[in-house]
Amino acid sequence: MATGKGKQDIHSYHQMDREMYSRLVINLSRDPFRCMDIIALWMCVEHVSYPNFVLKIMKLKESVLNTAADEAILILDCITSKTPPPKLKSKKVIPYTLSLTSNKEISLANLYECKGRVRSGITQKVDEVCIKAFYDVLQKALEKNPEFRHQPTGGLNFGADKYRSELASLINVSASSSSTKDASNVSASSSTTNNASNVSASSSSTKNASKGEKRTMFVTFSRGFPTSDQELYGNCVERVHLQEKKQPLYARVVFSSSSTIKKFRGGQEKVKFTINGKQLYARRYLAK
Repeated sequence: MATGKGKQDIHSYHQMDREMYSRLVINLSRDPFRCMDIIALWMCVEHVSYPNFVLKIMKLKESVLNTAADEAILILDCITSKTPPPKLKSKKVIPYTLSLTSNKEISLANLYECKGRVRSGITQKVDEVCIKAFYDVLQKALEKNPEFRHQPTGGLNFGADKYRSELASLINVSASSSSTKDASNVSASSSTTNNASNVSASSSSTKNASKGEKRTMFVTFSRGFPTSDQELYGNCVERVHLQEKKQPLYARVVFSSSSTIKKFRGGQEKVKFTINGKQLYARRYLAK
């Protein structure tokens, strides 16, 4: 959500959380959306009455961290289930989680009893922290494992999972995605692209211009939540024309292919999506 210094501040403040998220999604190749929910869950557990819970998890070696994440998935599945877990077994299935809370009273049965509050807490952490702090790592994870763009069977309908289709469409990583380095070079070469396009525009025919319009979408931003051109760039974006204001309210986004726009719109005239936690609206660009 934040840009410039604001984004740096968020990344700095959540450095440990970002490192743990990276270990889960890059090193262990876990589902990056479920991992946002996992870390949000751990944050909620720490917030309730288990200080340094996240730090304790951070210190785990990779294999144990993976097991702790598996236990977190069991908890997430539990609080979305219509059937309560057996009370006698609800502690035994999350032994690592239990040990990290100094064997205090925590179990699947207890979590199920307050599942509404737990789900709300996870969603809040995802909205306010995870999407903002982990967005760039999410992009790298989807470049590495593009299969996670799609909703898995039995996926959650809260937390980060509810943003899966929006964020995956926005990042739009192809199965043969380019490297992270190539993606970062898009913004570095944008000025060259714009200069070249200006020369081309002045000498090209009306036919070529109309082709460009078919690949363009008009994107509007929420007032008070400025969006930079860097946030709009991706593997499928050719160039971005941002409103020339201190806090721009719209941009024209030119995609590399008109088929990308059709897929993005999904048959709708106007689509709403989220980028770095901010709500944006997009429609097909119509030249005046």
